[in-house]
Amino acid sequence: MPTFLTQILPSVVSFLVLLTVTTAVADPHDGPTIRPAGPEQVVYQWSTQRCSDDFIPDSPARAFRRRDNSIALIAAHYNNQFLVGSSFADLKPDCLVSSFGSESKDAAAFDTRYWIQAFVPSNENVIALASHEFSGYRHHQCMVNSAKPASCWFSSILALVPEGQSLHFNFPRDPKAKSVAIPPRGYDPNRGKRYGFFTTSNVVVKDGFAYVFIWAELDSKPRNCLFRAPLDNVLGNWISYRNGSFSQPFMGRDDETNETIDCDAISPGNILGQIRSVVSVGNAWVAVFMRRTASLETTGIYYSSSTDLIHWSSPRQLLKVQPWSGGTGCGTFYEYPSLIDHNSTSRLFDSANGHLYLYLTRANWTDCSGGLNRDLVRVPLQILEEKR
Repeated sequence: MPTFLTQILPSVVSFLVLLTVTTAVADPHDGPTIRPAGPEQVVYQWSTQRCSDDFIPDSPARAFRRRDNSIALIAAHYNNQFLVGSSFADLKPDCLVSSFGSESKDAAAFDTRYWIQAFVPSNENVIALASHEFSGYRHHQCMVNSAKPASCWFSSILALVPEGQSLHFNFPRDPKAKSVAIPPRGYDPNRGKRYGFFTTSNVVVKDGFAYVFIWAELDSKPRNCLFRAPLDNVLGNWISYRNGSFSQPFMGRDDETNETIDCDAISPGNILGQIRSVVSVGNAWVAVFMRRTASLETTGIYYSSSTDLIHWSSPRQLLKVQPWSGGTGCGTFYEYPSLIDHNSTSRLFDSANGHLYLYLTRANWTDCSGGLNRDLVRVPLQILEEKR
């Protein structure tokens, strides 16, 4: 006679198999589906529009709406100059205003070179977040026998404040106020590899906080880390997500601890590159990143979605493009993907309302000479569906 266990076991097994399959299938297809919807458009052409040779798009494009309702857009090089216009259709270089570091040779001064990569809304204008670079190689303070500048690259994320309503940004007077993500170990000319916090996504706003993804290369495997600060008091108050909560600040060198200080890697199994841009689409967030693989068919720009900024869906390819490696190559290469919706009601254009574009830096190296010939381009996107 069959026992109770043998009678119910097949049903239990069937239920567990169904649950496993449902869980495995649901995640990759969560969130919106996004596809290219038209040809590439040139936003800024280096060969005809540059203010100087080094006016190049060298970071992901970021935009904000100014008080007079005009648009300011930057894809920063270390002179941090903007494109401005009454709309996204008539953006032109502003050659008169720039922001730059003092080229200090003191790594602890955090005032060498910086690239503006994000904005935080404030009552009067915006606060900027910048990737700050100290190059021991360039300042002849590298003890490593290497021809690679990255062997002595020390990087931090710092905050800057504007001069009134202008597009000129300076560091806050209080040194602590400019801290967003400063590595826990100081510059070491013998380290032999790059170290610190290197690049940011744009800032998104949620429940009274400003959030930003920051790429970290500290004492562990490189990773995307999530930082946040209260929207009404962001200067000097950024905390990273660690051990399941926002608990770890990075305010700079700490010689009193031997603890390995780090931040949680955000969804490392699904986010397979540096998170460059995040926008809200319906009830989800969408992030884009560049993924390099052994195959040209699977190399390109990918996107993933999330409802909480912590857990992200399986990546899907958005566009097949060839990223560059270093500053040379033979062909056309792309980097720095960024999502901007021209019709967004957000001042920072971090929400999508149907006119979403993928902005990219395009390197025009068809003559194999490399160099500075880079344009800023965009590709219109279509949001096809949103599954829940």
